[in-house]
Amino acid sequence: MLNSYGGLNGSGPDRLDCPQRVAVDVFGYVLVLDRNNDRVVVLNAGLGYVRDVLGRAAVRQPRCMYADADTGLLYVGALDGHVAAFRLVNATRPPSTSGV
Repeated sequence: MLNSYGGLNGSGPDRLDCPQRVAVDVFGYVLVLDRNNDRVVVLNAGLGYVRDVLGRAAVRQPRCMYADADTGLLYVGALDGHVAAFRLVNATRPPSTSGV
């Protein structure tokens, strides 16, 4: 194993509770659907915590996701049968160093 993230179940920035799906965006960030915490967590390429990109206010009972590299959208399916699309590019884009 090269690296890992998480450990005991929980809800803090270093914990997951039933990670269900994993995707990688166009910038190399790893998105983890944390099912029992109703969120999507962003990790860097080394699997270090960056931020929660979606939480309970945006999605309840998520069960699947798909990151579309062409459109920059993250599609999340929920247990209640709804699918929602979220703009992902600005949520994970690395900070600009050129000042633009």
